[in-house]
Amino acid sequence: MRVSQPMADHLAAVRALLLGQRFGVLSTLSARRGGWPFGSVTPYALLDAGWPIMLLSALAALMAVAGTGVASANDHVKNGTDSFVDLVDCSSNLYNITITFNDNFHEKNGMSTGTTTGVFVATPVAAGQAASGHFTSWGSFHEYKDGSVAGNFTFHINAKYADGTPFSVHQSGQFRADSFGSITKDRFHDSCAA
Repeated sequence: MRVSQPMADHLAAVRALLLGQRFGVLSTLSARRGGWPFGSVTPYALLDAGWPIMLLSALAALMAVAGTGVASANDHVKNGTDSFVDLVDCSSNLYNITITFNDNFHEKNGMSTGTTTGVFVATPVAAGQAASGHFTSWGSFHEYKDGSVAGNFTFHINAKYADGTPFSVHQSGQFRADSFGSITKDRFHDSCAA
């Protein structure tokens, strides 16, 4: 497909933006559901061809309850399991990851919080060595009366590679979006230690 030079320049700028970040806000847009858009901070990586790989969790699905007019909602998962492909350390290597987790989610009057804790086993897709460890994820989301939304999250891993070398990853962030879904504030922090 041939594109005009202005479009090619625009696509290159979007790709550079996506390559320079590790998180975005994945949101729905539905006129059928009150309180939209629903958004969730989503970690991602780009394949060489530019296709995104995203980490979507039960917590992200549960966060969609926020702002729907539901007076109160609670969900608890004990010994849940999930498998996906994602980054586990700061090496940019992809891993096949299996998690076992406990999840707590609470929503009341447009304010929601969720905590997920668990263990994981990660095997490399190509490069790298196997790893296993513990993780904790916490997030909150608030819809304001003007339709704007704000949220924050932390994510932490303590783990060891197969050779016994320990490593940790800590990520945290905050965001705010106006009632149209445009990001008006975002702060993200990553740290890795091996």
